[in-house]
Amino acid sequence: QPVLTHEQLTDDLVVKISDGQYSNVADYRAYVKDTIKTQNESYYTDTIKSDLFNIVKASSALAAYSEDDLAHYIKYANEYYAEYAEYLGLDLNTFITENMGLESEDKFNEYVQDEARQNLLREYIIIAIAEEEGITVTDTEINTEIQKYIEQGYFATEDEVLEYITRDEIALNLKYNKILEIIYENANIIPYQEEQVDEAATDDSIQDN
Repeated sequence: QPVLTHEQLTDDLVVKISDGQYSNVADYRAYVKDTIKTQNESYYTDTIKSDLFNIVKASSALAAYSEDDLAHYIKYANEYYAEYAEYLGLDLNTFITENMGLESEDKFNEYVQDEARQNLLREYIIIAIAEEEGITVTDTEINTEIQKYIEQGYFATEDEVLEYITRDEIALNLKYNKILEIIYENANIIPYQEEQVDEAATDDSIQDN
């Protein structure tokens, strides 16, 4: 799609681009600027939340753990990389060496082990913080998440969703999101500073449909 510059933008084009929602260039430019600002603020907040959790994770260690829990994550990782290799039309060994840059299957197994341990550590941290903070997840919240998967068009039925992700995994993700909010609210965060949206950035958001 061609990109329009400010000089090319006219009131008539604004009406066309916005399907009549905006009738002049000034209002449309204000809308584009506000949209970019909102996206930047959301990205900033989400990044800070993720970084804060990673700080907690980096200061934690996987001490006592269930071998069954670790085996679950190892199995998940092996299945994921096998499926991804198949999706790319590669055999697993080729995928390991060329796409992942690992020297051998042994190195791949070490990589999978480390990834599984990190995922297990994440799960244990979420569970520990949730217990400490009294964070719970209801069946209604889980059902709402399942419905979101369906509404987004990824799956047609609840059974299809649950073949992809279990209710326990959905609950864990919901607890994670609640924990991020608590960590964020209690951290000393430098407020997002709005930066001047330059014309080049705005131009990139104005496209002739």
